[in-house]
Amino acid sequence: MRLIFYYGCLFYFIVGVIHVCIGSLIPSFLQYYEKSPDQLGVLIFFQFTGFLVGVLSSPILVKKYQYFKTLTLGVLAMIAVLGGFLFVKEWIYLVVIAFVLGYGAGLLETTMGSFIILVERNSAARFSILEVWFGIGALGFPLFVNYFIKYYEWYFILYGVLIFLLLTLSIWYLIGNSKFRHITLPKRQKQKSLFILITKFKGDKVKILLLIGLFAFLYAGIETNLANFLSTIMILTNNEVISAFSISCFWLAIVIGRILVGQFIHKFNYWKYITCSCFALVVFLLLFPLVHGTVLYLSLIFIIGLVIAGIFPITLILATRIMENNTEEVTSIFIASASLGGALVSFLISWSLSLNTINTTFGIFSLSALMLSLIILKIRKKSQEMDKSVKQNRIGS
Repeated sequence: MRLIFYYGCLFYFIVGVIHVCIGSLIPSFLQYYEKSPDQLGVLIFFQFTGFLVGVLSSPILVKKYQYFKTLTLGVLAMIAVLGGFLFVKEWIYLVVIAFVLGYGAGLLETTMGSFIILVERNSAARFSILEVWFGIGALGFPLFVNYFIKYYEWYFILYGVLIFLLLTLSIWYLIGNSKFRHITLPKRQKQKSLFILITKFKGDKVKILLLIGLFAFLYAGIETNLANFLSTIMILTNNEVISAFSISCFWLAIVIGRILVGQFIHKFNYWKYITCSCFALVVFLLLFPLVHGTVLYLSLIFIIGLVIAGIFPITLILATRIMENNTEEVTSIFIASASLGGALVSFLISWSLSLNTINTTFGIFSLSALMLSLIILKIRKKSQEMDKSVKQNRIGS
């Protein structure tokens, strides 16, 4: 299991890189393809649409081909599309790249994440560590981009990602083959379709499932679009010199926050932690348009990263506990809803940035964070009511 977990960290690192890949290169796309910020929103949309397809196809592929082949397919898809970029650099093919990279990342994240949650005893701490490696990938890539484009053309960065994926696939196939090839789900977790999962529940469980999906949708709308458009936001605030560094600052805070969450996870009340984080996020997002100066912007970006750091992994753990014995499917629904939020909200954010002001943009972010706060309170109330009902039924029987 230790080796399996190490591979999980590697794949989550790759997903983190892919997560910010398109967003980090947006300033270069603006010049090279002569597109506007709202047109570049199409790339973010297709990236997260691909991610959604990868997430939804993961349970089906795992059921048919098991874990090893499913994870291998995710890496191969990304290698194939980046290999094509050696020959085709047209704008339309960049849209294809965004979609397939998103698909591969969605496949890797869902397949490996659900497996770790399923088989690890201390799943909350383990999953938090996976998210740390996700954050390290998302943190390091913009710094690499910022340094690299000073000396080379931006598209060489995608070549570098291609080489890294080829090396990963070689190691994965040579070493991981014997360890993962025959891994199957425990009998109690034999896959059910997402449709069957949703339709078999009644009452409060259906409501909680829908609320969980909406929560993931809104959360990803904030996190992914804040990360992907942060460089554009910095340019609009006349802080172009820190446009790439601001993304790394955001992910550095998330990495630190998730490390702390992993270390002290057992001392937290999960519900109180998520609730406080959501309400704090509302406050700091509202403050962002009001501050001025490079230091204040970076400080606030760092604080927002710390606040948002534990929301995704802890909420996912809570979701799988509420919907017990359906870990694989609930993970897919949660991450699918998140990817859909990242895709659809990108159009709204790119439109708001085309107005050449950040006030509307952060108004959207703040409203989304407020809705997160209200939803988590509702989920907690429904979960407590459901627990009371189960206890009363046991006492009655």
